[in-house]
Amino acid sequence: MEDNTLAQSSFSATINAPIEKVDIPSWCFTLPESEYQSCSPAHCSAGATTAPDGRLMSINVEILGGSLMVQHYIEETGQPDHLRLVSNSDLSTPPGRTKVGMIWDLSGKKIDDRTCEFTNMVHISATPLQLDC
Repeated sequence: MEDNTLAQSSFSATINAPIEKVDIPSWCFTLPESEYQSCSPAHCSAGATTAPDGRLMSINVEILGGSLMVQHYIEETGQPDHLRLVSNSDLSTPPGRTKVGMIWDLSGKKIDDRTCEFTNMVHISATPLQLDC
């Protein structure tokens, strides 16, 4: 199988809260636009809605490498300690508009009774993803 990966990044951080207090989907789908914008100068706007099939959707707008990207992340897995979102994102470049496949995977893992590890992974592929909606 051909690897169509354009970019992949992952970052982990320790959170000073027990894993039982973590609810990643609730955080993601209620994230205020101002908080989203404060995370990166590339972040333009964010909001939440539902996909045609009723699943939760996070819509994010960013400027990446000088190109406007609109991500329509649909919830694939939604558990308090794990949120996996998939998107066929619109990418507007000087030669024209195209789509890229994106996976945004957020997870939490218990370290001890007072702390957990939060991991944020993003994978971008040249080929749009097969979405069931």
